[in-house]
Amino acid sequence: MTSRLAAYAAAATEFRTLAAAIPSGRWEIPRAEGKWSPAQETEHVVLSHELFLSQLQGGPPMRAIVTGWKLIPMRWLALPWILRTGRFPRGARAPRESRPVAVGASRGELLARMDRAVLGVTETLGGGASTRIHPRMRHPYFGMMTVSQVVQLSTVHTQHHAATMQKESAAHR
Repeated sequence: MTSRLAAYAAAATEFRTLAAAIPSGRWEIPRAEGKWSPAQETEHVVLSHELFLSQLQGGPPMRAIVTGWKLIPMRWLALPWILRTGRFPRGARAPRESRPVAVGASRGELLARMDRAVLGVTETLGGGASTRIHPRMRHPYFGMMTVSQVVQLSTVHTQHHAATMQKESAAHR
């Protein structure tokens, strides 16, 4: 778990660095029609980390989006593909709980929230408290997952969005 937590923290640091480098004039402008702005994308990543921490601390899981027999291909085909390739299926919508709400939080506020959530996850899982954590968590698309799998998926998710931030930053230099 130690190496997965290190990769998780490194992905968050990379994302944070890239988000901080987006020019102010581009921060709230969507990349394209129907796409998120860097601010909205950052809020989505922040919400994802906060939701992970909340569930680790005993908070409620996100609502299930995929259930029943549809969960089988998601769990046994899509999840391993995502973890192996670092790519997410086109058109996959973010769970409602992690969609940006456009409340006008500043870049500094969003990045500080991300720092707190990531630190909370790494401290919770890296310290003695991890023995008191339920070993499984519910993901809205993939059902029950081990905490280690959630750390790995969160890492890949953050890297996915870091790549988008990298493209945004490079396109406007």
